[in-house]
Amino acid sequence: MVDLFDNISRNLERIGAVPVEEYLNSAKYDTLPVNYDLDLNFSSDTETSNKPLDGNIEHEAKTSVITTEPFQHDATASENPLELLKSQCKACFPNYPIWDILRFTIDEDTILITGETHKTWRAKLTITKPSGEFMSVRSLQSTDNAAVLGDAIQKAIEGGALDFIARHDSPLSDQTQQTRPVESDKCLPADETSPSEPVQTDPPSEPTQSTKLGKAARKKERKQKKRIRESREAAVIIASEADNDSTVSELAQSQGAKTSVSETSNTTARSTIEEVEALFATHKHQNSILRWYRYTRKPQDRKGTSTCGFALFVKLSNAVHHVYSSPSIYADEGVAKEACAEVALREGFSEFMRSFEGSPYSAITDDSDTVIDLQRFYECLSKPFRETFGNRAAHEIQATQWLNTTVDKAKGSQLVCSFHSIRRNGGDNLVGYLLRLERGTVTMSYLVEPRFRKEKDAKAAVCLQAMALGLGDYLRSLELEVESRVTRPMKDFANKIRKVLPNPSTEITFTVEREAYGAAVHIKSNIDSPEGGRSKYSVPCEYRSKSDAETAVLCVATRVGAIEYLMFGKKPPPPGYVPTLANEAIEVLDDQKKRAQERLEVEPGEVVRTMTPVPDETSRGDLSLAQGSSSSLLPPPLSQLYSPNMLDSITHAQELMRLRANVEKSRPAHGQQKRCLEQEEQNLSRVKRAKVK
Repeated sequence: MVDLFDNISRNLERIGAVPVEEYLNSAKYDTLPVNYDLDLNFSSDTETSNKPLDGNIEHEAKTSVITTEPFQHDATASENPLELLKSQCKACFPNYPIWDILRFTIDEDTILITGETHKTWRAKLTITKPSGEFMSVRSLQSTDNAAVLGDAIQKAIEGGALDFIARHDSPLSDQTQQTRPVESDKCLPADETSPSEPVQTDPPSEPTQSTKLGKAARKKERKQKKRIRESREAAVIIASEADNDSTVSELAQSQGAKTSVSETSNTTARSTIEEVEALFATHKHQNSILRWYRYTRKPQDRKGTSTCGFALFVKLSNAVHHVYSSPSIYADEGVAKEACAEVALREGFSEFMRSFEGSPYSAITDDSDTVIDLQRFYECLSKPFRETFGNRAAHEIQATQWLNTTVDKAKGSQLVCSFHSIRRNGGDNLVGYLLRLERGTVTMSYLVEPRFRKEKDAKAAVCLQAMALGLGDYLRSLELEVESRVTRPMKDFANKIRKVLPNPSTEITFTVEREAYGAAVHIKSNIDSPEGGRSKYSVPCEYRSKSDAETAVLCVATRVGAIEYLMFGKKPPPPGYVPTLANEAIEVLDDQKKRAQERLEVEPGEVVRTMTPVPDETSRGDLSLAQGSSSSLLPPPLSQLYSPNMLDSITHAQELMRLRANVEKSRPAHGQQKRCLEQEEQNLSRVKRAKVK
């Protein structure tokens, strides 16, 4: 009888059962979920009950036994998905904060749709258990920032997140149960091993060896995580030190802001590289091509270290291909390649592959190993060519010079252009080129594979390819957009303001960002304020020269009456004064807005931002002039500059001029507007008489 009991005990321990004495005396089982309450009463009428417990487990002198059956949560219709996850975490890990287990991150991006810029969001939910095991799931890209969170939660529950939270890791199965988190649009459980299947482990007499192996694996994982973290920190430091290279510094900041995903080991997590390659293998056509290309950036000084980036080249047919690239700011090749894969997923690689699934395709010619010259490459480009060069040969076009000139004309749009040479590891000395164009969060990449013997030809070839894909139209649209920000009437009006501007009371400062200029005018006032009696009016960095930025900021300051405030010696104007300069500034800026809109209508394919109407023209700057963050164009209210009487006079006069202009444009039948105008004139006369008294 004793032998039978010992055999049963050993068999139970082999499949993960824990002796009662060990369970009660060991602290390592405190966080394990207790899923069933068994009433072990050894009387003759004993009935074992298997009833599921609620979140908080309370006992009345009963003995709890660990089982391998998953936690069964009562998912009623009244509970939303987030509450299901929270209650599951609270039930399984009552001693741990919920938000340490459930972590949400949201990535923001900007995409171009039919010539217009739209913001999109993508959420990621990471569920991390106290044991270190975790699973991740991403939502689909959407223009609704609130919907992506619900989508990520729903995908996690559909993928088995509740069972993943409830399932505990047996300390005797470190060798066989590996943590395999999932990070994809289609969520899967982190562990595919069924809990009901027996796990083959060593006999219970040798648990020490298994524990040692588990500790060694965890130690190796921590070292790999530390290496990845140090590499990313080094990349950010290298980027921040490159002050002269605006491309690298800006990309480092954007990359640091967007790198909010958890750093995982390549051996324990499904990396983004594997996800990209899996998507390609699932949706590719026959003979489709996917290649990774590494490119480097030399240090600016001898003491510096070179950094690298990666480009992903995907070709689905002879006429359909796409390029994704990461900035060359990484010291580690693995991290740079992961970053490139993240860029591809963020910029719609999954949608790009699915959009061509099932569509007819032509055979792909893989001629990447064939040497080609510039003229032959030019003749193979799609026709008709987007740019007009007549019958000139490829080398006579001077494509590189054309691109530099066209980009320079778009100065003020914060567009950054960079070239990177790429080579193969075969030692054939063939070279290709990558062209990266960045503006804010929008990145465009063009690539020619290493098929040229001269770097000059490869650089010209990638410029010709960008021309063929319509880059010239985009650059010209940026040029028109920058030109529309400052018109000739604005320049004439600014020259007029400079003549009457009191220099001792004003100071104009300039800022530069990606070769685009911004300006701010500081006006000293007599009012005691926490800022020291200074008011600031600014426009963002989106003008091609200091002169244009100064013109814009003077128009903004004059529009709200700040210049006239200085003209009268910081005192109220005479009775009956009409703010002519402020009204003229309003007309000039309205004309600028109208011309920009007309340019948008004439060029329907151009990328020109929509003008934002100003809700209160007497207390805010011109948002349409700035076309940027409105927080930089919020001047203080006029009550800080004028006395109450002067404020009423200016505001009333401006409203009266608008009414008069509307009446002049209206038909004679609109008698109600005329009566309103007469009433307003009478009210203004009463105000003037009251001020004189």
